[in-house]
Amino acid sequence: MPDSQIILRQPFLVLMPVFNRSYFTRIAVNSVMKFGCFNLVHSLIIFDNHSEEIDRCFLDSNLLQIVSGDFPNANYCLNEIKKMSVPDHIRFIVKIDNDIDIQSGFFQTILKYFNDFPSCGSVFFAKKGEPNINYASSCHGGVFATRRELFDKYPAFPLDGKYPGCESYHRFVASSGYNLFSLPGLAFDLNDSMPVMTNIYREKGWSR
Repeated sequence: MPDSQIILRQPFLVLMPVFNRSYFTRIAVNSVMKFGCFNLVHSLIIFDNHSEEIDRCFLDSNLLQIVSGDFPNANYCLNEIKKMSVPDHIRFIVKIDNDIDIQSGFFQTILKYFNDFPSCGSVFFAKKGEPNINYASSCHGGVFATRRELFDKYPAFPLDGKYPGCESYHRFVASSGYNLFSLPGLAFDLNDSMPVMTNIYREKGWSR
């Protein structure tokens, strides 16, 4: 079949909020580029809050879609994507912060769980200390994959408060009759594995 007739319907759309932290950002973006299979990931969209510390050439060299703006916290990307035209074949929305290092098999494993467990509404992949299949994972979790139909029904993510997080969304998922799953082995939080860099970024006010 000629290449021009091949139509890919990749099910995942990945969002990554970015606010400085160049070293972490490089690792996070590279992990998505490395393990984001072309037949599963439609695109990675970076939402950058006018980062001064990040070399734009790095981001631009990866041919990524970058949205820049004055964004109050990491939830803004979830509201911004609601304003965009998202292809109908996108089935899952994934939010990966720029301090998350995903591992091999990330998207394949998440897809399998969504397919094997119709009750699975959201999957957390960087939470610690929870079993692989957890039907009642804590609603606290800012990095996750969720079903598109649930994401579209939720009106707006909170942007204020000490730590707005996404708890209200995950409570909405649970109240809609779906379960919250936790698969902690799929990604690592760089704040835990690189404490020296984490402290440097915290002192600069770049951690949210």
